[in-house]
This record gives sequence, C-alpha cells and structure tokens, in this order.
Amino acid sequence: MSESTFLAPKRFDEYRLLRPLGEGTMGQVVLCMDTALYRRVAVKFLKGVELDPSQKERFWIEARAIARLSHPNIVTIYRVGQYQGTPYLVSEFIEGQSLDRLPRPLPWDKVLPIAVGIAKGLDAAHRSGVLHRDIKPANIMLTSRGEVKLLDFGLAKVVDNLAQAGMSGVANPALIDSGLPRPALGAEPEQGPGATLPPPTGDPIQLTSSGRRPVISDDGTPGRILLTEAGIMLGTPLYMSPEAWEGEPATARSDVYSLGVVLYELLCGVPPHHAPTCSLIRELALTSPAAPIASRVEELNPELAAIVDRCVRQSPRDRFASASEVLAALEALIGSQPQSAPDRRRRRLIYRTVGLLSLLSVSAISYLYVISREPMWPSGTALIAGGTFTLGSTSDEQESALNWCKQVTGSECGEEERLQLSRERPQHKVTVSAFRMDRTEVTNSAFVEWLNQQKDLSLTENRYLYQGTVLLADLYPRYEPANGFVWNRRLGRYEVPKGNERHPVTQVTWEAARRYCQSKGMRLPTEAEWEYAARGVEGRPFPWGFESPLCDRVNVARASGQPCAVMKGSTIAVGSAAQDVTPDGIYDLAGNVAEWVLDAFHDTYRECPPPCKDPIEETAVTAGERRQRVLRGGSWLWAIWSSRSASRSRWWSNEAVQNVGFRCVSPVR
Repeated sequence: MSESTFLAPKRFDEYRLLRPLGEGTMGQVVLCMDTALYRRVAVKFLKGVELDPSQKERFWIEARAIARLSHPNIVTIYRVGQYQGTPYLVSEFIEGQSLDRLPRPLPWDKVLPIAVGIAKGLDAAHRSGVLHRDIKPANIMLTSRGEVKLLDFGLAKVVDNLAQAGMSGVANPALIDSGLPRPALGAEPEQGPGATLPPPTGDPIQLTSSGRRPVISDDGTPGRILLTEAGIMLGTPLYMSPEAWEGEPATARSDVYSLGVVLYELLCGVPPHHAPTCSLIRELALTSPAAPIASRVEELNPELAAIVDRCVRQSPRDRFASASEVLAALEALIGSQPQSAPDRRRRRLIYRTVGLLSLLSVSAISYLYVISREPMWPSGTALIAGGTFTLGSTSDEQESALNWCKQVTGSECGEEERLQLSRERPQHKVTVSAFRMDRTEVTNSAFVEWLNQQKDLSLTENRYLYQGTVLLADLYPRYEPANGFVWNRRLGRYEVPKGNERHPVTQVTWEAARRYCQSKGMRLPTEAEWEYAARGVEGRPFPWGFESPLCDRVNVARASGQPCAVMKGSTIAVGSAAQDVTPDGIYDLAGNVAEWVLDAFHDTYRECPPPCKDPIEETAVTAGERRQRVLRGGSWLWAIWSSRSASRSRWWSNEAVQNVGFRCVSPVR
C-alpha cells in the first residue's frame, strides 16, 4: 500500500465502506457495513505492507492468534483478509471514546475501574501468549456503557514478523510525528466520537532493520524525529518501556510498564517522562526514575499510588511480573475500600427502615416488601428533537437484510422477502418537526381504562366490540395464553386478566387506536415520525443501534419455526426487552407488537418533492372505511428481520390483529 495514495475501496469482499475513521503510522481505519451479517465493523488496512506468497502464511498465523482472543475487555477481531495484496483486519465497532479524549487529570476513584478493565484485558491476552506492545490511551476505549476495551492487540507483532520475513516497511526515510506537543486535553477528536481503532495520539516509533537500537536525530522541529532506516513498529514514545528503547524483546513486564504510564497520566495529567523530542524522552526513560505519583497528585489513595509506582519502575525485575499480578493488586484495593459517605447514609436509612417495620404487622411488612420489589416501568413521553434524516432503504441495505435473513433463518429468503423490502423505496431525505412520543406501546390497562369511559359500546358474539357501527376490537385472541382484555358481565365493565396489565394492547383496529390517541390530546405517529424515532439522524439499522437483536432481549421471531421460538410466543410487558430501547428512551419499536401509524399504505413511498417536511399520506378518515394502513416495527410473531428500523408492513384499518398495537405522539408547538 502506498502511504500517500492508498484509498480504501468502496466495496471489498462482503464489506461496504461507510466512512473513514482515522489514519496513523500503522494503518488506515475505516467504518464499514458487513453486508452478510448486517452490522457495522471497523476495518484496518495495514500501511506499508503488501503480501507476497512467501509471507502470507506468516501473516495468517500471527493474525489468527490475535483473532482467537475473546474477552469482554478486548475488542474482538472478526477476520483477517487482504485487498489487492494489502492485509486488513476486521474488528467490532465500538461506540464510545478513547482515553486520550478524556479530560485529565481524573479523580483516582474514576481511574480505578478503568485500571481494572485494562488489567483484565491484558491478563487474558498474556495468558493466551499474546503481548500488546503498544498500550497507550488512544488504544483503550471507554464505551458508551462504561466498559473498557483494548484495541490493536498484538498488531505490532504481526508487522514485526512480516518485516523480519523480508517485507519492506516504509519505502524511504520519513519524518514521523511523535505526538508532542500533545493536543489540548479534552479536545474534540477530528474523526468524531465512537471510532474504533482511532488514530494514535503519538505515532509508533520504529527500530532499524539492521540493529536493535534506533538511530534518532533531531531535525530541529519539536516533536518530530528522523528515522534513518525503514523497520518494524515497536511502540509509542511516551509509553515505551526502558527496555524497548534499548531494543530488547518485549515481555509481559513491558506491557505492565505501559499500563503504569497510562494510569500515571490519567491521574496527574501527564506521563512520567514527557519532553519535546523523542531523544529527550528516551534519555529520561533510561536515566531518570519516574517521580512518585503521590508527589504530583494530592489526596491520592496510597495503595493505588504504590501500584502505579511499581508498574513504572525502570528495571523490569522491580515491576509486577504480569498483568495478572497487577489485576490482583487492583481488585484487592477495591475490596479494601471503606464505604463512602453516601453508602453510610444508605446503610443508616436501611437500619431506620428495619426499625420502623418491626413495629408493623407481618402482613404490613409483606405488603411493603412487595411494593419495594416492583420494577420501575418506563412511562410518559420522550421528546424527539426535529431534524432531517433518510427515510427508507438503499438497494445495498436491502441486500444486506436479505443476506442477514438467510444467515439467521437458514432459508432462501427470496422473492417474497424482496417484495416486502421493496416497500422501503425510494429512499429520500425527510425533515421532521419536533414531537413527543409515548415511551411504550399503549398497555391493556390504559386502553381498558379509556374503554370503560366510552359510550355507545356494544359486544357481538361475546367477541366483537363496536362503538356505534365502527369495530374497535376483537376480544378473542388467536393465540394462547390469552393476554388481552375481557368483558366482565357481572360488573358490567371491561377488565384485564391479572398479570397482563402491562402487556401491550392488541387486537384493536386502526380506528380504535386513532380514537384513543385523540382522547388524550394526541394522535398516531406519521410513518416518517415513527422511522425517525427508530432510525435517528445517524441511520441506525435497529432502534437501539447497529448490533443484531438477541432472542432474550428483543421480543421478535418467537412463533413456531422462527429463530427465537424457544422463548415465550406472545407479548411481554412493555419496556421489559433490555435491548429494544432507543437512545431517546423509547421502548419496543423493534418487537413485542407491530404498531399502527397514521398513513395510508402504498406499495412504495409516494413522491415528496424537496424540501420534504412532515410528509403524511391521506389523513382523511371515513367511519367504517376499509383501507390498508401502514404498520411499523416487528413483533413476537413476525420474522426476525422485521425488527429493522426501516421495515414496514400493512393491514386493513377495520380489522383487529393479534400482534398489532399502537402508541401515540403529540407535536411540539
């Protein structure tokens, strides 16, 4: 790969390029869509490396060793490959930020869990015989869920071994940025948040191909070094161990040193040895012991200070022997921590509560216990800020959905599925005004409460519920067990069977849904509003993001013969599907029940000339009309690929369906 001319291809193998993420000395990183499994992945093309037949086998052996690492604190490598001779690695895409983007210094109690996460990942890799060799803040991600993920594991070794096999590295001597002076702390990353495998804060330095010690000469430019020979990647100057500067082979203790430098920097804002040139950094690392971190950070836990100080000792013999020892010391520190003031207050409150309960009867105690154990259900509405997004799917996205369908179902997923996917065309830009949307689908209890306030209701065949001449609901479910609502003849009112109060109401017509929302001063969402809430401006393929749905976390495809048939085949309580929630806090858009929306159905989207704002199809209503209306979202009964944000279906507006419910919205004036 030519360093200056290489451009990642728009398509290669099963991957489609979405956008670049960054570029460093070791490679170019891009965000791609895996069209076979319908997920976003990060792809790193190795810079300055081209495979020939004599070197391929070595590359595959080393890369596969890295790909075998499987641990929650290590970014997963999915596969390795090559494009026109240039090797690449495909990894999971992590949404979050690298540690070099965090404002520093951080309080020690915030650094401690990060340190544990790094040590756990390093320990797992070391136990598998893999060294990282380039631990630095830019190679450590903090996900949006607060998890620590290590990036680029063993990548330096892959390039190292390729170089030793006779592969050329950088073609000519070049000026390499060491990363000094550092960017402003907390500065916004150029490539935006959420980039897996981000470009390094400081580029890795190189060893000469002919000797162990690098030949370094300053060219008068602060923060830059001149490498006189091409060679192999070793590490990043600020985080390199003294033995690495001497050209000694990397060991687990070398990774421990780099870990210590990272923690040192997080705690006090700068690494133990920092200088304007690499030659000065090297001199400090080899001749000056790191200052005790307690001398630079006030109110630092002394046990954590001792751990960090031991990690950054000059002599490898004086450090922890392995990441396992570091992890044990950190976990012992966590276990020895006294309760915080909030914890103490919480404990006193518990004692007082227990004392109060002792004065109550056993039945009262039982009642209070049940109430305290009841889960907190999402309620109310979520504000969706107005914006412009792309409604519908491209042919590429639909092809990806078909491939995913084949992958998870083992069926052909042919013409019938293609016909359904064609409803998502043509893709076009739409602007949606701000609105509020129910966080959950309307429940049985909420609908029955409204129903018992209505007039002119009649029930035929003990089943079909009318208001005047308009069918509202079918009380007889077509599946077991029944979890809808029933007519209590003795009390003369509608009721919900016990345990089903928080299940979404089903078997209600479009007209019933419209009337319910109208009575609340709201309305059904338009199709554009519904997809905007699910998809977001970033174009999420699923309401929660880019990961495929999990059977135990999304209520979809649970009918007989479906991929999730081992799960209960009916509705579940709203808001209880752990994965099925948008960043705005809206639940069950992908599953549970499909949802009525306001628009009349057409086989494809109707023309909406730009600027297309708040589109809606045929809103006029005639009582008792027989017209197909749009359904959005998946359900427990439908195929798993119906959980996609762009998926759309339809049903007759005057019929009640066993797996269809609704939610309401209100415009923001």
